[in-house]
Amino acid sequence: GLAAARRFAPDITGPVVTLATAHPAKFRDAVERAAGVRPSMPTRISGLFDRDRFDKAGARWSVATDVGAGTSFSMLETMDEAYKVLHLNGQKLTPFNSFYRMTLGNARALGLEKEIGTLDAGTEADIVVLDSRAKSAMEYRMRTAKSLAEELFILQTMGDDRCVAQVYVAGRPMKGTAGAVKQRVLETA
Repeated sequence: GLAAARRFAPDITGPVVTLATAHPAKFRDAVERAAGVRPSMPTRISGLFDRDRFDKAGARWSVATDVGAGTSFSMLETMDEAYKVLHLNGQKLTPFNSFYRMTLGNARALGLEKEIGTLDAGTEADIVVLDSRAKSAMEYRMRTAKSLAEELFILQTMGDDRCVAQVYVAGRPMKGTAGAVKQRVLETA
C-alpha cells in the first residue's frame, strides 16, 4: 500500500490513504469516510449478482455447483463465494439464508418444494450430516461459537467436502464417519 503510493506518486507530501488488501470497492464506506469520494465498482465486477434486485422483483433464484461455471462441486464452498459476492454488493447472506438456499430454497426455485427440500413426511430427502469441526481451523473457531447461527456461519465460510461426515441416500448411509460425529455431539450436550 504505502510503498506502492510512494513509488507511483513520489511527489505527494500530504496525507495518503492506502488500501493494500483489496480493491477500494470492497471498502467503499471506509474510502468515502476517509476521502470524501465513494469509489465505483471496478468494471470487471460491476455485474455481480444483485440478490436484492431479484428478491424485490419476486424472482426465484437458486444456488448450484458447477465447475464449468464456478469453482467447486461443494455447496459449502459455493455458499462461501456467494457470501463474498453479496458482500461486495453491500448485501448480506446470513447463515440461515445460506442453508435455506441449499435446501428448500433450491426446491422452491425449481417448483419442487412439495417433493424435495424438506424432511416432511411424504417427501424425498437425501441427508448430508456436516461436521463443523472437521478442519483444525474450524475446530479452533468452534471453541468460541455460542449459537447455531455462528456454527452455520463457520460451515458456510470455512467448510468444504471434508465437513461431510455422512450422507444418507434413500435412508441408507453412504459414508462411514457419522458415529464419530454422533459421539462428539453426545459428549458436548
